[in-house]
Amino acid sequence: MLLTNYDNYPQEQFSSFFKEAIEHANSLRVASGYVGEDVFISQVPLMKKLIERGGIVQLIFGISLWDGVTEKCEKAMREFHDFAVKHNTDSGVFVVNTRRYHGKVYNFGYTDPQKNKATVGSSNFSPTGFGTWRETNIVISDPDKLSELNRFFYRLKDNDTVPITLIGGFGSNKKLRLTLRQKDQEFISEFSWPAANAKNVEEAKTLPVAFSLPLRPGQDFEKSSLNLFNGPGRKNSETGKYTPRGWYEIENTVKKDDPCRLDLNSYLPPTMDPWRFKVVTEKSEVFEVNFNRKYGEKGDTRTLKELGVDFQSSKRRLLGYFIKDQLVNAGVLDIGETITKDTLDEYGNNELIFKDLGNNHFYMMF
Repeated sequence: MLLTNYDNYPQEQFSSFFKEAIEHANSLRVASGYVGEDVFISQVPLMKKLIERGGIVQLIFGISLWDGVTEKCEKAMREFHDFAVKHNTDSGVFVVNTRRYHGKVYNFGYTDPQKNKATVGSSNFSPTGFGTWRETNIVISDPDKLSELNRFFYRLKDNDTVPITLIGGFGSNKKLRLTLRQKDQEFISEFSWPAANAKNVEEAKTLPVAFSLPLRPGQDFEKSSLNLFNGPGRKNSETGKYTPRGWYEIENTVKKDDPCRLDLNSYLPPTMDPWRFKVVTEKSEVFEVNFNRKYGEKGDTRTLKELGVDFQSSKRRLLGYFIKDQLVNAGVLDIGETITKDTLDEYGNNELIFKDLGNNHFYMMF
């Protein structure tokens, strides 16, 4: 059977199938990429009835941590989770916090195992998935395939999610990204030419390279320092809750044995404290950046010259604006996407280049 949201072709809309399937189920397990406010709130009464009759409801949402949900939806998700765990500690709302999950699986269990069924397809737990978009979902009742789906569900739940109560808040949406960018403007100023070593931008471009930094997505590129938004976020040691990192927040790790260190070490001071300096862009924007030590144990007294270092803007999103905006404007990256080796190859550059303007200022190119 296919569920496509076409009227009577070949069967029915996903929303009507879901409503009928949950009515007599004793378990519901959903793993969906997106969740929408209207659909979640409208399905809460049916899910509560299932739980009140002794059933279990487990909801996994795979992209909410990064792309966010509305405040009203988040409130409803948290309220439902609290209700669910009071009745059954296995029930609840779970949020993927490792790397984005984009699949859509709905698994319905019944007292009579022969009635068990699931759908696998394209319908998110959202208005588009439940009727406003054309979708393709196949209904599965084969016991072996259902068992395989259950194993996958619990693998995802056990290895890639945390209960919603451990998430401090959801990832940034477009409106929030724009608001943050506006706030970050106070940390960017206009550079006043001439510099000590160059009269203007064009002359700065002709200066010799002081040092360069390779940009490496890494083997596990989704969690690399260029893609911090894909990681679990910052964990509050007191509450255990995670705060997601925004898409623009990045840093760049430089190993202590990187070939670029030959030039870089001529500028890095032999100190344990960060080296802070200013960078100037082609738009004559200037902001503060720094190199921090990477050390494994507390009390390590080795200096910047002796250890691997992280390069980042002092206001963490500014370096992300500089790098990711250029990739977006070049058409090789969309907002919210992961930077990969292919991204940099298509862009035609995989390093940051610095030219010494004097007075602790550097012209930065990408």
